[in-house]
Parts: sequence; C-alpha cells; structure tokens
Amino acid sequence: MSFARKLLAGYVGIPAYQLLKKTPLTSGIELLKNSWTWSKVELEAYQIKRIKSLLIHAEKNISFYKTKFADASFSPEQLVSLSDLESIPPLTREELLPLQKSIQQNGTDLSGVVKGSSSGTSGIPVSYYKDRSTIGMGKAALSFGQMQSGWYPGAKTANVWGNPKTVNILWKRPASRLNAFLMNELRIPACNLNDPQELDYAVSTILEKNPAFITGYTNSLRLIAKHIANISPDFRCSRVFTTAETLLTPTKSIIENSLGPVTDMYGCSEINGIAFQCKHCGLYHVTDPHVYLEYEPLEHGDGFSLLVTDLDNYAMPFIRYRVGDIVEPVQESSPCPSGTHWSSLAAIQGRISQIIHYNDHYINPITYFGDSMGRLLNSHVTGLMGYQTIWTGSEFVTTLYIHKKPEIMVLNELNSIISDRLSGFDTPHKFVTAAEAPVPSKSGKLSFFLDKSGKSI
Repeated sequence: MSFARKLLAGYVGIPAYQLLKKTPLTSGIELLKNSWTWSKVELEAYQIKRIKSLLIHAEKNISFYKTKFADASFSPEQLVSLSDLESIPPLTREELLPLQKSIQQNGTDLSGVVKGSSSGTSGIPVSYYKDRSTIGMGKAALSFGQMQSGWYPGAKTANVWGNPKTVNILWKRPASRLNAFLMNELRIPACNLNDPQELDYAVSTILEKNPAFITGYTNSLRLIAKHIANISPDFRCSRVFTTAETLLTPTKSIIENSLGPVTDMYGCSEINGIAFQCKHCGLYHVTDPHVYLEYEPLEHGDGFSLLVTDLDNYAMPFIRYRVGDIVEPVQESSPCPSGTHWSSLAAIQGRISQIIHYNDHYINPITYFGDSMGRLLNSHVTGLMGYQTIWTGSEFVTTLYIHKKPEIMVLNELNSIISDRLSGFDTPHKFVTAAEAPVPSKSGKLSFFLDKSGKSI
C-alpha cells in the first residue's frame, strides 16, 4: 500500500499540486537534495550569486530599496562577499507597509502573486506579497526537512492545522480535497480542538487511522499527546513534526512520550521553510539555498536577533528582514554526521502560546488572537502600532496600541466578531485602547498573547 501511495503522490499528487497552484516544487526539492553535500565555498558562492541578483532587481524596480541603498551608500554591483550586506540597514516589520506601497506605486505586475498577512510574535499586523518561486521553495524546504527524518510523499500523515477560514473554506474546495487524497493526508482542524468533543474525535481518528507521521501546531500536538496518553499509552508513530510555535523542552517530552520522536520545523508566515531540526545532530539546519541568515547581538540579555534574506522572493524582496525571533547560532564546527555543511542553529525562541482551560473547554489563543486577529484588525483599524491580548482568568482583554482611538461603532463591531468566535466557550472579551507603543519584554519581543491567570495547563 505504501509503495502504491508513493507512486500516486509522486506521479500524480505533486504534479497536480504544481499545476493547480502554478508553483514549482520538484525543482526546489532537487536543488536542496543536490546542495545538501555542497562545501561551504559552494554554498557561499551560490548565496552571493542569488543575493546579488535580488539586490540589483530591488534597486532597479522598487523605489523603497533604491532609496534605502542610496542612503546607505550601497551599490548592489559592488557585492563580492556576504559581509557586504551589513552596509544595508535591516528591514523592520514597520517598514513592510511602505515597502508594499512602493511596490504598488512602481506599477509592479502582481498577477500571479499571492498576498498574505501575519501578526507574528510582535503583535504588529503586517501584509506582504509572495511570488510563486518563493512559495515553491518554502514548500520544498518543508518537504525536504521532513524527508530528512524519514517522511516521503504519499506517507499517511495526520496534519493538525488550520484556522477557521482554512478549515471551513479552503479545505472544502474540490482541488484541496483531491490534493489531500493524492498525498494521503489526514486533516484534523486545530481550531476545533478547543471543544472537548472535537478533541475526542480527533484523537479517536488518529488512533483508528494510525498515521505514520503527524505534523501540526506545537501546542495542538501537545494537547493531543496528553489526551492519547490517558486512553492509549502504547500508541506510537514514526515521527512528529512540530511547527509555528516554540518547542519547549517539557512540551517536547510530552509529545515524544505519547506520540513519537519529534522533529521541529522553523519558519514564519513571511518566509517559509527557514530551518529544520536534524535527527542526526539535534541542531536546526538552515536551508542555505533558500535563505541567508545573519545575527544581531541583543542589547539586553543573551541570544541574537535573527535577520533573514529570502533568496527567492522577487515580488517583495525581504532583505535583512528582522523577524523578531531570538536564536542561538552555531559557530563553525565539524560537519553534521549526515554530511551536510548547511549552517545551523542551536536553539530558536519563536512564538509561545498557552492553552487556556475555562468552562470545561480548551482554548488555543493562537487560533483567535494570532494571525486571524491580525487580519481582522488590519482590515478595520488604521494607525495601529500593535496589539496584545491578556487572559485574566475570567475574560480576554485586547489592548489596541493606536495613536487615535477608533470610533465606538468600530470597536463594537470588532468586539461582536470576537465574541461570536468565542461564543461556544461563554468567555467574555473586551477591547481597550492605549496611545503609547507597546513595551516589549527584556528579550526584545512582544507576545501578542499573555496569560496572567496563573492557571495555564
């Protein structure tokens, strides 16, 4: 059965995905396979070539970057080493809006370009463009990272994923359903796990279907793992892939004890497939043919702020993008036992969500106050500097950091939408506003959600 599934996924599923999405995938996977054993010199030469091409394009076609380079007295033609990039000031989340407007004003052909949005760990809603090349490479990087831990196209995989829009609209489309069948993907809506009955159904489905691999939101998998431990302690799958939320050691132990060995995947909405954990050495290998990473020492505390350059996105170049995550890079060392010379990270501090237990329901804040909240606020409020939701133990309170207070009717409409989303949990919510910018933690990060009840599970 697995051999037949391999053939179906490889010869029908992947080609169908590429045709329907108009997104290259196999070429990206082949590049990553070939470059896996490149030398450091070969990797750097490839990155310099790609970055130089990207910089020349950005200067020629996007006034935002033309001005940014001129102000820094930087010329893309003079790039000869990766260290030359340090002359360019980092791209911040606050600059994404003027960058996007510059792309629109420059008359860039956006046909075939995908527009996305994210709130990220900083709580500042942003939107961005992705061309098909970077979407394909991001997908290829994710697939390749999973392949390094034994996964293969066509393997029975439970995917614990999806906000309400993804689950109720995108997953119901015929093409999406066909893709799930061809790739042997068992879809479990993460946003429904807040309901104990839905959690029971998800767990029973996993136990019945017995997938070889499980992938999904870190905290959603933690919730499933704790549930399975109580009813089927002998269950094991070949590998669990965690993503989208920081994998803390206690959470990893819970998942590994109840589901199977864990491989953590790292990326962000703006740039997918940045790094993945290696089963051989335990480090996070950076997908060097897809991204180039730099590290800024933090002014306060340990660790480094991460700068990412996407080598593939020409629609909206992310050049030295400060993603807001804190990492611990690995200095020069001997090659990984797998034989790769790709650069590595020892640890990643990404978004952290806490599961709320209230009125006999489990509420995952990332579903309601993460990306979906960012998109909602972005569409209703102008001049927003950021937002943060706090769980007090009895209600959710979302603070909008904004220069000018929105009209009361706008706040009422927003609160009605959020209250409707939370209606199944009998959980109060209210908006408040603040004129000052949000204050980040000592690490330099501002979480979009905080649990101040002292009762997280």
